[in-house]
Amino acid sequence: MIIKMALTEMNNIKMESSLWIDLPHRRVIAIEGEDAFSFVRNIFSNHPKPPYISRELSFGALLKAQGQVISDAIFAALDEKTILCEIDAHQSSEILTLLTMYKLKAKLAITLTDLIPHVSWHPASIELKLLDNEWHDTRGSFFIKLDNEGIILKRLYEPISKSTNNPSHSKLWREFRHENGLVEYGDSPIKKPVYALDINLDLWGGVDFHKGCFIGQELTSRMMRRGQIKNRLVGLSFISPPNRIETKILTQASGEVGEIYEETDDNIWLANLRIDRYEANQALFLGSKFVTVSGIGLNKINKGFNLV
Repeated sequence: MIIKMALTEMNNIKMESSLWIDLPHRRVIAIEGEDAFSFVRNIFSNHPKPPYISRELSFGALLKAQGQVISDAIFAALDEKTILCEIDAHQSSEILTLLTMYKLKAKLAITLTDLIPHVSWHPASIELKLLDNEWHDTRGSFFIKLDNEGIILKRLYEPISKSTNNPSHSKLWREFRHENGLVEYGDSPIKKPVYALDINLDLWGGVDFHKGCFIGQELTSRMMRRGQIKNRLVGLSFISPPNRIETKILTQASGEVGEIYEETDDNIWLANLRIDRYEANQALFLGSKFVTVSGIGLNKINKGFNLV
């Protein structure tokens, strides 16, 4: 049974619909001009689609030519010529330089803004209208439910802090993401190169396989077509977190089936699961510790193989 430690704590604050958590590990780039939408479509793994000016966010990634992830990206279309693009704060200068290089003769400007991303959530049964600068994050519909209720995720972009300065809330958001198998670059402990499908970007709707070329498209498309997806990002939960880890390797009776990305102070970590080896009916261990895995990456597993 999946251990929902983050959800237990979340239940205590889920009615605080005005609670916003700052995301200092994220920055916002503005892409403005008549070629803004075509530029995003040609560069990123996904892009805003008609109707462009909606209150729903789009989700994608900036990839290397070899298909490896530089950063996930969240898009908010402000008007017909302006897109906000949320990315990893630690790589923001490098990403800005890279996008400027890709710009060539496109009629647009790319700037790093002073906007701060914020996140909030509440049960779907609570009917709240989106306010100015608030955006609906549709990935919430895939999240583990609160007391059998769906989740409404929201994003807010403003140049001022909205945080309650409660570190436990930021930790709670991170554990909630981890349990659902959702990476947020700048905060998640993934330091080695990974491919878009390894970290579930396709399952979250972050890869458009029908729009034609984008940077890294060839290898990403080939992995999907040939069913070569062997790794999935999962949340890793403990009955009781270890004081120290004996190993980074996940094992079952059949042998090695994955590894943790990095030990953290959270109750739920991120791990890479070899879905071509994992057996759902076998106990899973990290060293001598019994662990469970969770997240959207498990939804495609049947008898240890990925169903594309």
